[in-house]
Amino acid sequence: MQHAAALVASPFVEKPHRLVGLIDPDQRLRFGRDNLVPGSSRCHIAILAEARVHHAMTPQAQAPPWIIPRMKPSGSGLNGPREHRIRVRDIEIAWFEWGDPSGQPVVMAHATGFHARCWDAVATALGSGYRAIALDQRGHGRSGKAGPYDWRVFGADLSAFVDGLGLSRIVGVGHSMGGHAMVQAASERVEQFERLVLVDPVILAPEAYRDWHRERPWASADAHPVARRKAEFGTWTEFHHRLRKRSPFAQWRADVLCDYCRHGVLAKPGGGVTLACPPAVESAIYLGSGGTDIYPEIRGLPHEVLVIRAPPRNAAPGQMDFSRSPTWEQLAAAFPCGRDLFRPDLTHFIPMQAPDLVAQAITDWDVVSFPP
Repeated sequence: MQHAAALVASPFVEKPHRLVGLIDPDQRLRFGRDNLVPGSSRCHIAILAEARVHHAMTPQAQAPPWIIPRMKPSGSGLNGPREHRIRVRDIEIAWFEWGDPSGQPVVMAHATGFHARCWDAVATALGSGYRAIALDQRGHGRSGKAGPYDWRVFGADLSAFVDGLGLSRIVGVGHSMGGHAMVQAASERVEQFERLVLVDPVILAPEAYRDWHRERPWASADAHPVARRKAEFGTWTEFHHRLRKRSPFAQWRADVLCDYCRHGVLAKPGGGVTLACPPAVESAIYLGSGGTDIYPEIRGLPHEVLVIRAPPRNAAPGQMDFSRSPTWEQLAAAFPCGRDLFRPDLTHFIPMQAPDLVAQAITDWDVVSFPP
């Protein structure tokens, strides 16, 4: 453990956090974030505040549940993530980039209640040749919290964002609500986008938009069940501990769940942390999910579009089934150049379960395969 102790003292380990290692096939002990290749054995080491090794495990042992994978420090190295700020319309937007700044831009928009750092695993899997960019949409992450939270606003923000960065030849990637916003941006900035990958986007059947305001199950954002979500925790690891055995979080890849929890909270002035997307904001966004019909934009979009979707929802009105897909099953056919990829083995949280699949869809969707 002599080498582990030396690494503990380095600037790459913040003392309150924990370090993860693995033993590779050559029996070398290596350290880094918990994003390991399948089949690797793991050696977990928890670092106490005084930088003393507290726990070490053999490759065959099981890691205790309180071990949390340590994250790579933000902004380190060319591969990132590198954090930035930009003023977009009436709000400050936080955004992150990975990879080669001269590479083809891949702009990634997250789901309602999520944040830019949920794309870490996808960005890492892209490899060289791409400039991966993810933004915290308004109300989320480290971006400003000013409304309105109308879905047209998210699309307009995204259009202004790509303008502000001067991007072209964009591969636009959107998950859930982010897919809806990405279609709007590509429609407004046709010449700047090359193709789209929509990952289980919240784009409902056309008829769902006609009666939405009359038939929506909740009269106000305060009445939405998400508004009652627990928002404050002592630490991000407490937040992680609360979620890790619950569905659908238990089905996520371990490192992505850690990204979601660690970067999904903000420090409170008096101590502790609070959700970076307040429950009142999240519920307000959900309430408007069926009120913005973008089928005129969809029918006029000239780009190649890949729609990746999970099994559809069958919940009754007023029930929330977050694991099932909100995407209209015929959505890909509504695009002039659309293609459908149905994955019955996955949930709505495809980037969290299968980030490598999403990365492959970005780089070469012709080889993206169905499950065995």
